[in-house]
Amino acid sequence: MKTQQNKQKIVIVECYSSSVNYIHDIRERGYEPVLLECYAPIEEQKEIRKINDKAYAFNGDSCPLILMANKQYEETLNIIRELSPLLILPGSDPGLELSLRLSSDLGLKSNPLSILWNLRDKFVTQNTLKSAGIRHIKSLIVNTEEEAVDFYRKEQGKKVVIKPTQAAATKNVFICGSEHEVRKAFRINDKFVKKRNNKKEKIIIQQYINGEEYVVDTVSCDGKHVALFGMKYKKRICEGFGKIYDTDFYFSTDDDSVKELVDYCFKVLSCLKVKYGAVHSEFMIDDKGPVLIETNARPAGAFQKYSFQDKVMENHETAVSLDSYLMSPEQFFDRYPERMHLKQPAAVKQICLEEPIFVEKVKITERLSKLDSFNYAIENGENSVYPKTTDLDSNGGIIYLTAPDCRTIEKDLKEINALEERLDELFDWHRT
Repeated sequence: MKTQQNKQKIVIVECYSSSVNYIHDIRERGYEPVLLECYAPIEEQKEIRKINDKAYAFNGDSCPLILMANKQYEETLNIIRELSPLLILPGSDPGLELSLRLSSDLGLKSNPLSILWNLRDKFVTQNTLKSAGIRHIKSLIVNTEEEAVDFYRKEQGKKVVIKPTQAAATKNVFICGSEHEVRKAFRINDKFVKKRNNKKEKIIIQQYINGEEYVVDTVSCDGKHVALFGMKYKKRICEGFGKIYDTDFYFSTDDDSVKELVDYCFKVLSCLKVKYGAVHSEFMIDDKGPVLIETNARPAGAFQKYSFQDKVMENHETAVSLDSYLMSPEQFFDRYPERMHLKQPAAVKQICLEEPIFVEKVKITERLSKLDSFNYAIENGENSVYPKTTDLDSNGGIIYLTAPDCRTIEKDLKEINALEERLDELFDWHRT
């Protein structure tokens, strides 16, 4: 048996949300996880430590070795080279560039660095599909309000979407139906992009696709793909913003009703030249069929526990992702079918707050654990201000439900929706 000191290492860059499941899976396969955090100034490190340490402990795992990248890339490269890692994988969107660059420089199995912006920049993604003749969303990078307004006018009164090219979790996504809304959305995004100080990030304006929103989570091995599970999003309009997550319903990717969606998803992944690992892709389906909204080269978000996924699906996502790197293609596709079937229905409900509140005590788990389909909940802390829900990061909590039949989940969702209207049974709170 290898000791902890001489086990071969697998590095996860920006290991966050559901990617913390990698910690368990790496150890289960006999390797040692190392967590690499992107560089942050000293004044930000205390808060990062507080947030990340809580995330790393999400599944009750003992904390692995944690490193923070140096401001100088070459120094980071030298530190990681000394570890002689077997693999370096992205754990979230901000970790993709560093993980691909390190993998490329160290000659490790990885998606090629050349496709970074296919997977990281929403405009490049759409343009790549356009160049290949694959259905895409009409998009334009805009640098001024007037450019954004001109795009809107050419859409002849139709709605448009304005958002940053690299942000996640629906942050700063605006659906605009007037010139006034376009100008306001552009100004907010312009301030947001400048504050992030990322020279590669721009503002994108797109045609609005009116349809139903879906997600397909896939894992690729040597350029071929398997679809693990899908989710159908139920969203609600947030006044002054865009759509926010409400409830996600899981579905099997081997279902005939989503064949066209999964076929299109595989075509997109091949066009973007994805070779390995987990990809989380979001789509809209209208009367013309599916079209890609965006794709993200990491596992699904919202802190999905591997224990929850194992109840719902045949194989949880980070385990399959690791195997796509560790197994030969023959072994991988012998073990994992191209389209997978869920073991039982599941849903994720996010608590949406209509206004900011001060929460003294959280009672979500205490109150909802009696529901037949309740599995676990993510609570956001006590004695703090909860903002109005405008994106994934500002929800009031997340509840995971699963049961052998859909009717049980539907019944429990009705009760949760009623409590969401009142809040008193979920929080001890008062208005700010």
